[in-house]
Amino acid sequence: MLRLRTPLRTAATLAAAVLLATGAVALALAGPAGKARSDIPPKSEAEQIAEKFLKAGSDLFDAKDAAGLANTYSENGEILIIGEKDGEITEDIKAGRAEIERFYGEYFKDKGAIDSENAVEFARMIAPEILVVHGKFQPNTGEAKLPFVQLRVKHGDKWLMSKLWLFLKHGE
Repeated sequence: MLRLRTPLRTAATLAAAVLLATGAVALALAGPAGKARSDIPPKSEAEQIAEKFLKAGSDLFDAKDAAGLANTYSENGEILIIGEKDGEITEDIKAGRAEIERFYGEYFKDKGAIDSENAVEFARMIAPEILVVHGKFQPNTGEAKLPFVQLRVKHGDKWLMSKLWLFLKHGE
């Protein structure tokens, strides 16, 4: 059996060399000014805008603010709720801010604490004032994530929902 003996000084030198090499590799991967490089492309303007209004919407939902949520819709905004009953696809439409506010108010009735979450899967600016968002909405911790599609229209500095398609049938 062949045994190699490394003096303590040589082992320390080897350890220092490994640390220096590891540091050099980390710096090379970090890119300019030590910023982490990533294969993930930066978020588009549409995704950044969508994340902002979806977070605000989730906060309103958690606060059970039916009126506040209704005001995130255009005056003639619509919610199309798509589900399934007895093997058949069902559709239920809520149209206009007043009906949307009643819908949310009924939903929140007798609900305990809510911790909802929205996630953007895709967002695209169709025109400077038209934005389409695909994502998932989790109404509360532990509940299923529901797919949705939103059509948002810019009114002044607000992105109001013109259409929301919410799919109660999900793949998870």
